[in-house]
Amino acid sequence: MSVPPDELDRLMTYFSRRRAPRLPLKYAESRPDREVLYRRMAQKEWDDASGSIRGSREGESTFDFEKAFETYQTGTYARVWTSTELAKVRGFENEAGGATGYVNVQFVFDEDLTSLFKGKILPQKMTGAQHMNDFVLMHREGYEPYLHGSKEIKMFTTTEEVEVTIARHKAFDLGFTKAQAVVLNKHLKFARLIPD
Repeated sequence: MSVPPDELDRLMTYFSRRRAPRLPLKYAESRPDREVLYRRMAQKEWDDASGSIRGSREGESTFDFEKAFETYQTGTYARVWTSTELAKVRGFENEAGGATGYVNVQFVFDEDLTSLFKGKILPQKMTGAQHMNDFVLMHREGYEPYLHGSKEIKMFTTTEEVEVTIARHKAFDLGFTKAQAVVLNKHLKFARLIPD
């Protein structure tokens, strides 16, 4: 995919002003490790929810998702969004949330999250899904679309798109509500800060 020189200059100027420059068109993706998620969060969220682990390797911490939801809560349908791609998280900005001072966090779990929440993952764009707090939501916004048969998969509206994405080991983002906090806490091995 080529970008005209004048458009490339405009994009480079735009992205050089941003705190964490990201890829100008689509996020690159790798085969995700489904036991690892990343999140860009306010420093306060990290400070409130993290703690030291006795005998751990340097930088490894506990993280209490229930506590994080207390800090993060923005309304009835608040979701904590995570990604399988660190590059996407590094490029994410949410200054509209009112917080300052952001950190990137890696969460390492003891089980594949798509297996852990099997049957409980819905596409983000499915009608009514945002209000179903008992379900985890998935999307691929910002990633290159891919073909499934003759259908182009880009914005999820059906559970088939979720299942195909999982089966094909494609990158994705997961949105959790407080309803999943206990399960996330139970299966978290450790969390750690990742430099910009």
